[in-house]
Amino acid sequence: MLFRSGTDLEDFETHVLTTQFSRTVRPTYDFDITGRVARFRNLDDRSETDDVSITLGVSHDFSETTRGSIEVGYRETEETTDTERGEDTGYVFLARLTDRSELARFDGFLRHDLSPSGLGQPVQTTQFRMRWRKAIYRKLSFLLRTNIFRNEALGGGSSSADRRYADIESGLSWRWRPQWFLTGRYRYRYSKFDEDPESTRSNAVFLDITYAFYGSPASY
Repeated sequence: MLFRSGTDLEDFETHVLTTQFSRTVRPTYDFDITGRVARFRNLDDRSETDDVSITLGVSHDFSETTRGSIEVGYRETEETTDTERGEDTGYVFLARLTDRSELARFDGFLRHDLSPSGLGQPVQTTQFRMRWRKAIYRKLSFLLRTNIFRNEALGGGSSSADRRYADIESGLSWRWRPQWFLTGRYRYRYSKFDEDPESTRSNAVFLDITYAFYGSPASY
């Protein structure tokens, strides 16, 4: 990924290799072993971070429309610069839940792992993301979407990448024609860097008119 000059963002590359073994132990249960190798390379200062993780997981079909999974594992991370080399270890966690019924659609996950940041260094990320659409009655649906995360430097140190962020959006969608939708949405966003005493908040209201070739609008 490349960024323009004149910003606080740095150029970096990310390479990831993932392999998974899955076995069905019961009609509604799957057992998974996942291995992941990742390399993060900062193109500005030539630093590199190698990360290796392995997780054990279980997936379960709660019903014909609902499926959940959980993965827990361990990672080892090595950071290399021109002058020093450091190591860090930690846990990896991922929980997912999906529900696809005639009246509702839900997709959500909670994860804790290593991810790149725009400042050219990997960080520990704890993130919750979900998207829910629920039919109130035949032509009216309730919409809710969230993206909340916390970034922290490796090893418990401080970094300019340490931050909290929340993006929450909700609204109502009315299907006034077979393929036309009228949607009203409210969106709230919050951002706070640990090194900055001030936080940033925004509130916005949207009114959308959408033509969907099939099903519901793509944004939901």
